[in-house]
This record gives sequence, C-alpha cells and structure tokens, in this order.
Amino acid sequence: MNQEVYESELATAFRNRAIANYLKANDYLVGTVEEALQTYLQLCSLEFTTKDLAKFGVFLASGGHSKDSSFISKKTAQFTKALMMTCGLYNASGKYAATVGFPMKTGVSGGVLCTIRNGQIEHLKGNIGIGVFSPLIDDVGNSVAGMHFLQKLSDAYDLSVF
Repeated sequence: MNQEVYESELATAFRNRAIANYLKANDYLVGTVEEALQTYLQLCSLEFTTKDLAKFGVFLASGGHSKDSSFISKKTAQFTKALMMTCGLYNASGKYAATVGFPMKTGVSGGVLCTIRNGQIEHLKGNIGIGVFSPLIDDVGNSVAGMHFLQKLSDAYDLSVF
C-alpha cells in the first residue's frame, strides 16, 4: 500500500464519506463508517504493476482459479466481472461495455485491469488478462491512451462479448 496516496485520499474523501454515511443510515454498511472508509481507501492505495494487473485478469477469467488452487468461488469471480463490466469505468462503463466489450476496472492512476474469457490475440488463446498503464486520465477518471488502445485491440481481435 502506498501510504502517501492513502493519506492524501483520506484527507479529501468527503464524497466517499458521505456515501458511506448514506449506506450506514440505510443499513447497507456493516461496521463503522470510518472503518469502511479506511479499508476502501487502503484498497484504492494498493500498488500494482501492469504484469500484476494482467495476472489478476487471467485469474478472474479462469473463474477464480490459479494453477493448483481456488482462492475465490466461481460465483464470486462471475459477480466481480459483472461489476467490472457495468461500473468498473465510472460513468463511462456503459460506453466501453458497448464499444470494447470485456470486463475492465480502471483506477485514477491510469492503470486498467482487463479480463477476457476464451479470447485470442495472436498466439495467445484462452483466458487472457491485460494490464495497461497510461497516467493521463479523462474527466471521468479513465486512462485516455489506455482506453484508446483497448478499443483498438478489441476491434482488431473481435474480443467483445457482444
């Protein structure tokens, strides 16, 4: 976890704190608002390489399984990918679901995690994970060059699930 990023996010988490309070007031949040907020911001402050993102993408595409073991259930992996597809790109999720067509999760760092089940890119065939990093983000919070690249890649190799 990047402590500097975490502290910066915690100091400016007004909207997230408001959402957490709303969730708590409506009995959707277990624990305290501050515990939930701190945990969420710690998760948002994790550091990954593009290789890490790609490995995690393969893990999700494989239904939560890794070579010898299962870390999460197939159902959890399915729900995770559905959430990535429907809200993993903030307010642009619908646009990219329609134009790129595979589950993605972006971060405001410019990193993008992608998961493709049974795809083919050149000699790669089967479950594929893609990690992209390009720090210039658009007004929604998605990597400008990353999303452009992923759209071209999806078109070139017919990777959309639609």
